[in-house]
Amino acid sequence: MQAISTFTRLMRTQRWWKRLAMGDLVGLCEREGALDVLFIADLAEADETRLAATARSKKVLVNTEDVRPLCDFHVPAMVRRGDLLLAISTGGASPGLARRLKAHLGQEFGEEWADHINEIASARTRWREEGVPLPELGKRTNALIDEKGWLS
Repeated sequence: MQAISTFTRLMRTQRWWKRLAMGDLVGLCEREGALDVLFIADLAEADETRLAATARSKKVLVNTEDVRPLCDFHVPAMVRRGDLLLAISTGGASPGLARRLKAHLGQEFGEEWADHINEIASARTRWREEGVPLPELGKRTNALIDEKGWLS
């Protein structure tokens, strides 16, 4: 939970983190437990490499913008519609393509999909209460989707 909490704080305060001086960033990474996740962007290559190494030495996960060898993970582009989450990743190969796909999928899967998911979830709960076997749940879900024309 701490990693998620720190990740959230980092995302919310991204501009603040970018304003830190290189020495402050290295000092922060050297303090045990100060960070769980570090996003690096807009630094000189040598600074990115040094900062990533320092962070990793303290078991901090690193994502360095457009430098795949310095990334411990990639952040997918995401489209969220209620409980529906569509994640798009190119494994860092083309963030621009991921952004375009996100925009495209965001148009294809509008806000109404939150309601669609809720409708499917309600039907599935009802079917389970009726004792419908698992293999039949998938068939009924597909039939509901087809009946509503949601993917037509």
